Amino acid sequence: MESLPDMEGGASSGNGGFSALFSPLPAERQELPPVLIENTLRKGSVMLIGAAPKVGKTFLTAQMVVAFAMGTAVLGFSFTRCERILVVNTEMGAAEYDNRIIDAALSPEVAREVSRRVLIAHTDDDPELTVKDVAEAICVSDCRPDVVIIDPIYPLFMGNENSNEDAKATLAYLKMVASRTGAGVIYTHHFSKGAQDLKEARDRVSGAGTLGRNYAALWALTELAPGEEEMSDLPDGSVAVRIATDLRSFKRSKANRNLDFNAVRMDGLFFRDDDGRFDKAPTREAARLAKARGKIKELLDQNGGEPVEFSTVQRLTALSPNTIKDYLIEMDEYQLVRMRVGGRGQSRNHIAWASWQPTLGTELIPVGGDDNG
Repeated sequence: MESLPDMEGGASSGNGGFSALFSPLPAERQELPPVLIENTLRKGSVMLIGAAPKVGKTFLTAQMVVAFAMGTAVLGFSFTRCERILVVNTEMGAAEYDNRIIDAALSPEVAREVSRRVLIAHTDDDPELTVKDVAEAICVSDCRPDVVIIDPIYPLFMGNENSNEDAKATLAYLKMVASRTGAGVIYTHHFSKGAQDLKEARDRVSGAGTLGRNYAALWALTELAPGEEEMSDLPDGSVAVRIATDLRSFKRSKANRNLDFNAVRMDGLFFRDDDGRFDKAPTREAARLAKARGKIKELLDQNGGEPVEFSTVQRLTALSPNTIKDYLIEMDEYQLVRMRVGGRGQSRNHIAWASWQPTLGTELIPVGGDDNG
């Protein structure tokens, strides 16, 4: 078999030196980068942690910082002890963020040990700073971190987070940090508004679709709505979550314990639910959906099956129009609405209305009802 031709210097002009990236395929299996989080993340890779506001992304990242510094475990996964951990806090006040990590250490002795290995950059008072600035500074610094945690990413976003091109540019700088420093890069991002639990985990984060597909590992935290019995013996303020995973470098399996799992946040720390306490708990959104379905049925029953104004549904469910729109997609029995336009009724299938904004005169009717106006 003929060998590959010598392509050195062949096509580098005019294409940014792309041919410099060409190299022969090794004949033997290569050694993989070290593991940072058991069955989840390696050095030189990017991880996304997504959740709705107030679920506890920063509490979780504080717990992870301590685990990296001490070589302990979080949520049932062993963390490799790291000598240099760089945290970029983009949202909270410096003292409050520092205290989150100190509290997660649980003792002054551990906090002192953690402090020897952690550097924190607080950027919340610099609105002009972008991920490009942060990435370039990290790559030329003497820090040489083992792990970089950016919490959250949106204040550093380049351009519009709903633009795939801008999202691609932002993520490219995170990958640049991972590639040039060899660090594992972990960033947090918020979910978009509205019902999320019926979407794939990768599609829940706010912004362009690129954000939900360009990573090596994902943990998506969705809040649950357990009954009083499941929460009765837990401290006030505890939050139960379901963590959906999406992994590129590790097999998802029961043996690896990295399939979707449940956890609870108590007193600022996350604990894995290995007892199945929350297995039957609906998500917060599913519980709200069930409540909205019941309220709509009640309104229609009270009205003898006649149409109910959308504004009435909105007022009595206390949900935003867009959230009700999202819910209607899941309510097969209520997918038709009647719109009164110029005194004439019109009916349309809700699923086709990606950008429709309900008017106060819009009426909700059950499928099979009078939709001819």
